[in-house]
Amino acid sequence: MKVDSGWLTKTIEEAEEGMASYRKELATQIRNIYGTKSAKTFPWTGCSNVRSKVYTSLIETIVPRIIKSIHEIKPCARIIPRRGDTTAESEVWESFLDWSLETEFRRTGRSYLNVKEDVYRTAVMHGTAIEKVHWKTITNTYRDIETRQQMILDANGQPTLDANGQPVVENVDEEVVKEGTIYDAPIVEMVDLKDFIIPINSASIADAPFVVHKFKIKKAHLKRLLKEKKYENGKKVMAYKEDDINEIDEERESLQGLKPISGREEVVLHEYWGLYDIDGDGLEEECQIVFHKPTSSVLFADYNPFKHGMRPFVEYRLIPRPNFFFGWGIYDVVHEHSDLIDTLFNQMIDNNTLTNMPVFTYVKRAGMAQSYEITPGTFLPVWNQNDIQQLMTVGKANIENELINIVFGLIQKVTGATDYSMGMTSSISENRTKGGIMSIISEGNIRFDLTIKRFQDSNALEWLQILQLNAQYREPLMFSKISGKTGKMEMIPFTREQIQDWPDIYPQGNLISSNKFIEADTWREIIRLLGQDQSGDINTRNLKQKFIQAQGIKDYNAIVRSPEETDQIKNLQTRLQQMSRQMQEMGQQYKSMQNQLAENQMKMKVEAAAHEGEKRMDEYFNTVIPREAAREAG
Repeated sequence: MKVDSGWLTKTIEEAEEGMASYRKELATQIRNIYGTKSAKTFPWTGCSNVRSKVYTSLIETIVPRIIKSIHEIKPCARIIPRRGDTTAESEVWESFLDWSLETEFRRTGRSYLNVKEDVYRTAVMHGTAIEKVHWKTITNTYRDIETRQQMILDANGQPTLDANGQPVVENVDEEVVKEGTIYDAPIVEMVDLKDFIIPINSASIADAPFVVHKFKIKKAHLKRLLKEKKYENGKKVMAYKEDDINEIDEERESLQGLKPISGREEVVLHEYWGLYDIDGDGLEEECQIVFHKPTSSVLFADYNPFKHGMRPFVEYRLIPRPNFFFGWGIYDVVHEHSDLIDTLFNQMIDNNTLTNMPVFTYVKRAGMAQSYEITPGTFLPVWNQNDIQQLMTVGKANIENELINIVFGLIQKVTGATDYSMGMTSSISENRTKGGIMSIISEGNIRFDLTIKRFQDSNALEWLQILQLNAQYREPLMFSKISGKTGKMEMIPFTREQIQDWPDIYPQGNLISSNKFIEADTWREIIRLLGQDQSGDINTRNLKQKFIQAQGIKDYNAIVRSPEETDQIKNLQTRLQQMSRQMQEMGQQYKSMQNQLAENQMKMKVEAAAHEGEKRMDEYFNTVIPREAAREAG
């Protein structure tokens, strides 16, 4: 595979030049969101210079709602195959995807939800986030103890023989070096925006002629890849001393009190994904090229390795911009409002400072220092003969408060993050009627639901790529699942052959389903608390109806009996209870009769025995005794 390194260098540099203004804006955003303001000297040195946390409050309102709406619902998506037993296969795929994301992913050292939180936070903050979805194998080298058998030798070095003439062996523990596989599965990684290169006027990753992922790799890892023949032409790269300090890294590291340094035994590589005539047949194919720009070294070049044919990236945008790849984020939408709020807050604080430490005028006399700068607690010299007086300032706190509320209202309208969604009450919301509050919440939810739909479209593409990677690389395995019927853990077999090439994926989580989930949980708790009430004050039928509707079941009458049917069943139950009591009484009577019969039989037996005894006594006195007496007399 031959690659024109000159063309590749020129293509990457042209794309980077097109993104230069965006990267500069990104550095500005990072500085203004996370950094501190430079010192102010106006209206006086040391005046108020506070920064409101508008960005933080908005981000920490929006991101948790996104995570709750998208990742609370299980399974995360409905997966519909295009052949076979749809229901059975869907359940297996859905369970497997949930297990892969929640359980298997933790072997990488991070949870899937941690990665997604970074992605959503970046997209909300800066307007765009990029994911890379690819197959990753993580191995580790470790020492282990192995037991082997060896022959026992005598003093002459000859095997010792037993009574049967066989060599005597013994078990010996030996330390060996092994290499094991920690992780061998799809992985989702967030790509730093500064490291993603795309023609700036591209509408999406799929529509762009190419995309480039710029990444750093340790020389030790690169050396291993070269040794394993996964990369080649690495001699110049290994000898190159990298110095890739850019304005965004400088901004981030300076905010953490770090000094940007180079020479970290790392090299910067460019991974090109896009169209290129890699086989020289005159036709462009989708390919992957790993390139070191400073030395013009092509380390790897081949066709796109993934059967699904897609570039392994997924973009997330908070507010898309037509004909422009990077979207608008919270910073783009509200940074001017935030600056205005900061200005108003600082003016209020400065005004209060002057109220607490007023400025005075005094008669100008020799020997007193002259000061013409208005600062808290200073004296201004005057020419008239008045006594020392306080210089009055005009307070505007009420006006500034009103202005701040107006600006906050504008921010809420733009973002949809209202006081109610933030869980707070301000002067903006305290005088609202119930209808007005519901209108504001509904308006905010419409904007928020649109954001969820955009993000879920990207998630569907991510999950599709994950399934396709499993179909291509996955070895047979058993994954765990909690049975919905028994509630016990069960193991399910899974192979790559079970996955279709292009199943239909329908993400589950959205604002409506999340609200229904919360509502259902609420009603479960209500049922638990009130369902055992015996006072008769609770309308249990309406309670059950609300609970069933909270589960998303509309046909309530098909599940719950009508009052007439309930009365009929109650009457039938009453009759059955009466019949049961009658049967019990009859059983007791029968048992009593049996006891009486047994008693009479016993009485008859006793009387018969007594009669037999009397008979034998009479026979004894009338027959035996006279015969014995006659025998003695004779």
